[in-house]
Amino acid sequence: MGAFEPGGGSGGAVAAVSPLARMWRSVYAKAAEAAAVKMADLLRDHVYLFHRDLPAGGGGGWVLLDEIGPLAANTASPLAFTGVAQDCLHLWLHFSGRGLHTGLGTLGVQANADNTVAHYAWTAHYVRPSATHTQSDAAADNSVVVGDLVNAGEPAGALTTADVYLWGYTKNDTRYKSIQATAQTDDLDGLGDDRPTLRQTVGVWRSGAPITAVRVVAWNGAQPFTAGTHVQLFGLRAG
Repeated sequence: MGAFEPGGGSGGAVAAVSPLARMWRSVYAKAAEAAAVKMADLLRDHVYLFHRDLPAGGGGGWVLLDEIGPLAANTASPLAFTGVAQDCLHLWLHFSGRGLHTGLGTLGVQANADNTVAHYAWTAHYVRPSATHTQSDAAADNSVVVGDLVNAGEPAGALTTADVYLWGYTKNDTRYKSIQATAQTDDLDGLGDDRPTLRQTVGVWRSGAPITAVRVVAWNGAQPFTAGTHVQLFGLRAG
C-alpha cells in the first residue's frame, strides 16, 4: 500500500480529523482553566468571607468579630461586646435599630464599661430639613453620643443606622481613644414633626488604655432597645 497522501484516501480522513481534535482539546483546556479559577475564587470566599472568625492568614481587611441580634425581644441597654480581640488595627461598629423611649433619645458608645460622665467628649455636625446645626459636649455625657435614636412612637420600619469607628483601639499609652461616627435617623421630634437627621460625630474616650469592651447605650442607658435591633462589630486586620 502506498504512503498516505494529504487530502487523499484514508490519509485525507486523518488529516481532516486532526484540526478538529486540536480544536476540542483547546476548548477542554480553556474550560479546565476557567473551572480552576472559579474554584479558587470559591475557596477564597469560603475561607475569608464565610469563616470570618479565622485569622487573616495573609488576607487582611474587615472581619466580623461579633454581633448582637437581630434581637428577638426588647432588650435592656446597654448592648455589650466583651473580650474584644486585640489582633486588629481598628474597630468598626455597625448599628441598625430603635429604642423604646418616648420623645427625643440618643444613641451612645462607651469603652470598657466606663460610664463616667467626665471621661467622654464629642462634637457633632448634623443636618435636618429645616437647618444645619453644630453641637458640642465637652464632658457632660456618659458616652460619645453618635446619633439620635428612633423612638417607640415612630412609624414601623423607621430606624437609626450608624457606623462607628474606634481607631487604634489596642494602644496602651497616654493618648485619648478616638471615636468617630456617621449616623442617619428617620425620626420625629417630641412634637411629632418629621425631621430625618444626618449626623457626623467626632469624639474621644479620655483614656489611653486598650479597648477590650464596647457598649452601645440608649438614652444614657435608661431605656431598652426594641426587637429587631442589630449590632455588628468588625475588626480591620493587616494583610
